[in-house]
Amino acid sequence: MSVVRPPPHADQTIRVGAGPYNLAEGFGSVWVAVSGGLVRLDAASGAVVARINLGGRPWGVATGGGGVWVANEDDGTVTRVDPIANAIVWRVRLEEAPGSIASPVGVAIGGGSVWAADNASDKIWRLDPATGAILGMAHVGDAHEFVGFGEGGVWVSSEDGTVGRLDPASGTVTNVIAAGDDADFLGFSPGAVWVTNYRSEFLWRIDPATGAVAAKLMLGAGQQGVAFDGSSLWVAMYDTADVLRIDPTSGRVQLRVRVGKKPRGLVVSAGSVWVANSTSGTVSRIRVP
Repeated sequence: MSVVRPPPHADQTIRVGAGPYNLAEGFGSVWVAVSGGLVRLDAASGAVVARINLGGRPWGVATGGGGVWVANEDDGTVTRVDPIANAIVWRVRLEEAPGSIASPVGVAIGGGSVWAADNASDKIWRLDPATGAILGMAHVGDAHEFVGFGEGGVWVSSEDGTVGRLDPASGTVTNVIAAGDDADFLGFSPGAVWVTNYRSEFLWRIDPATGAVAAKLMLGAGQQGVAFDGSSLWVAMYDTADVLRIDPTSGRVQLRVRVGKKPRGLVVSAGSVWVANSTSGTVSRIRVP
């Protein structure tokens, strides 16, 4: 008789507050966007070391350039947080149209600029990291899900199933790639941009040099956050409360780990994978084998 073993659970579960959606790593910490604010976790222990009140519905979070950057879906703002003082440096409000507040859900930093992606329109804003001044704006796809910087470009996923590439120097759109039905989270590894789809069964691999779809790995629908640990990919599965470790070449599942309910963003930091469980109010920590 064969015995089917249940998948292992995460190594650590940390309560962070309502609605953790996205995470970023930097400054020895893991930063978690939660309802009304930002939670800072110590990357060595997982302990909560700071809570920063921002109000609204923080969604996207990124680190780099001496700051932590937060996109707030509810109040239309992008905020710069000082990681030394755990305090707000500046906050700028974006408009979807004159007099109409935007819904930025994605934020990234790279190429000397901060990039914010709107979920209410096709707009991508380029901001000055020092002041928050708007340096430019581009249009690509439709309602956005995520923006990331990697492999020489700024990459934006949209609900129409496209991924746009922007030139980080000029902010102009250089490519638009069809990548599934509902392009959600983006991840990067050397020579690859990875695109998850909530509705499609495939994890898409884009060749950043050509913009061509290089591979489609069958994982099943419900994919959310994706990250690379140096050898394997990790993908959050929203509907099943699992995180998959997969071979980036074959798509073979190497490990399945149980986490909290409705996992969204994930990030690799300090030898662990950190997962935002959006309806459990927790972050799961999985130590990389």
